[in-house]
Amino acid sequence: CVQLVSQPLLEAMAQRPCLVGLVQAALLLGWLSPPFADASASSVCPNPSGTTCALPPGAFAGEALNLLQHAQKKLESRGANAAAVHGGRCPPEKVQPVSNFNITEYVRASWYIMEQQPVQFQPLPLECVVATYNIATDEERSRNVPSFDGDIVLVNNYQLNSQADLCGSVVEPERPSALKVAPCFLPVEVAGDYWVIHVESASDGTYKWALVSGGPPTMELPGGCFTENGLWIFSRTPKLPQWELQKAERTLVYMGLTLERLQRVRQEGCTYKGAGLKP
Repeated sequence: CVQLVSQPLLEAMAQRPCLVGLVQAALLLGWLSPPFADASASSVCPNPSGTTCALPPGAFAGEALNLLQHAQKKLESRGANAAAVHGGRCPPEKVQPVSNFNITEYVRASWYIMEQQPVQFQPLPLECVVATYNIATDEERSRNVPSFDGDIVLVNNYQLNSQADLCGSVVEPERPSALKVAPCFLPVEVAGDYWVIHVESASDGTYKWALVSGGPPTMELPGGCFTENGLWIFSRTPKLPQWELQKAERTLVYMGLTLERLQRVRQEGCTYKGAGLKP
């Protein structure tokens, strides 16, 4: 509910000279769909050419109240749409953050995305997509995720045409496979769900591939359930053997998830320059 999260958002942005972070957060969480033509960025960003006020391509800055009002309408509309397609079988009981999860092993090396559901915060086309994770040090924890004193996973999302750094907060220490992920300057209250719902282990206990859902899949299609917040098939290598990929897809279907929204991610010919890969 926007009424509940607007104050933390505004507090998080209080020290910023303009509302770029608020707009980015709204776009990231799917509250807004740019562009908006009914206001001017200059009203909140008097120095658009400055580094701290530069707007990202396609983003829009308006008055904070207008943004929050629009976000509330967007959420209300989404709730109505969700109710229209919500089925009795969604979310399926089998889709849960995994237990006995080894977060140290999970962040040991980079993950290459084989297939994924397109999401608003990732530009198309989906090429050379890699996720790299690190456990934050005490110093890094102290300057990320306001008012949160738990463990934080630093997230680097890389793809051919974009790169983003995020923070994953471990809000339940007994369940580190369920993170709350958002830009690092935002409070955990407005972060999105990131659930590791399956890991496939090799004989030595290392993880070979993983399935990640953006929280509980409450929406329904004929082929199964889904969430607008994303679904991913991860691999430790840029190419996953076909039989392993098919096994991952079958696992999703067994869990009650639809494959209809998954798209293949091109990994062929990628150099991953600047991706900061962990072997």
